[in-house]
Amino acid sequence: MDAYADALEGLGWREGAADARSCGRQVFVSACGACGEQNASVRMSIHCDLRACPNCARRHAADRAQTLTGAALRVSGEVAKRAAEVLADLDAALSKARAAVDYWTARRDRALERASKARSASVRASALASARASEARADAAEDRRRGLQWDRARAGEWKTWRWSLVTISPPWNPEDASELTVDGLKCRVADLWARWDRVWGRLSSGGLAAATARLEVSDHAHAHIHALVFGPFVLNDTLRAAAGCIVDRPALKLNGDTYEGALADLVREAAKYAVKGPSASGHAFITGDAQHAPSMHPETAARWTVATHKAQTIRHYGTMRAAVRAEIDAQPTGEADDDLERQSAPRCPCCGADALLPSTIRRTVDVAREMGADAWRRGWHGVESSPAARVAGAGERLPPRVGYFWRVGG
Repeated sequence: MDAYADALEGLGWREGAADARSCGRQVFVSACGACGEQNASVRMSIHCDLRACPNCARRHAADRAQTLTGAALRVSGEVAKRAAEVLADLDAALSKARAAVDYWTARRDRALERASKARSASVRASALASARASEARADAAEDRRRGLQWDRARAGEWKTWRWSLVTISPPWNPEDASELTVDGLKCRVADLWARWDRVWGRLSSGGLAAATARLEVSDHAHAHIHALVFGPFVLNDTLRAAAGCIVDRPALKLNGDTYEGALADLVREAAKYAVKGPSASGHAFITGDAQHAPSMHPETAARWTVATHKAQTIRHYGTMRAAVRAEIDAQPTGEADDDLERQSAPRCPCCGADALLPSTIRRTVDVAREMGADAWRRGWHGVESSPAARVAGAGERLPPRVGYFWRVGG
């Protein structure tokens, strides 16, 4: 993170660099008065909200995946509710498009007839110019008619639609330094979204289909898009032709899992980090023991941060928009993300007792070393409560011992 901060500062992002240097360096630690564990509840303070910060990205990805999973489970119902209206709109638009083709074709034919009967060169030239203009309008109307016809046919198949994950991977030249500059990255991002828009044009079915597209860059600076799609079957060759590059589209597979579980896995793949990097919450990374963890070069990470600043890296399309709104409306409101008390464990994560002491602020690296690799790794997940803890009112599972404290506003 220090090298990343230095690179940001070199690009003129002094405030962002300062935030990156402090993000995740401190933890709020609560001891337990019952079992005596000094590091019973640990909350890592994160706040920089930078695109290439692995801690902030992990927090955002987890929140996003939860919302998108709920939204995805609503999509089929939303599609069923909207289908009749969308089909009617497509039928009406298709009728107008056919009429437009007929209108401009007739105007072209009349203009050609005038040209054939014209006695003067000027009248003939004028009629031919009118014919060419009408023919261009007729061609445009025909293109629109074909597009609407495609959408109408795909939308009519909505009862057979399935979930899939579309990945768009355009070629790039890693040996060309210009592609790794801020401007070069911006151009690659714009090109990626343009490719996705063309692919979505073959899948949207008049907006009845649903999609969430996520821009992502690998640790080797390969930019690509993952899109979670609920829509019609379209040949991969058709999608590749639209994108002009490699397009992969595996469908949702249960593989012994429940539908909800398999869909949640697919959502996590689509909604994960914008920048692939090391697990900054990992014990080896925090303590400095990770010598060869894959990570994007800090200069590239800083340039990506600047290139995508204030830009959308995740976008919703079609019916997914309504599903996301419905899911957000259904979620509890009034949560105070910057309230440490609400983000802390309600009971001791080690013994389940309601005996956590007031928190103190310590260095993350010191606490991680004290806990050890195994306890730190396991601490991120709640564990099954002991019978004694359940009797004491701790519930079926104890809260995570290690987690994040999201400092909104820095």
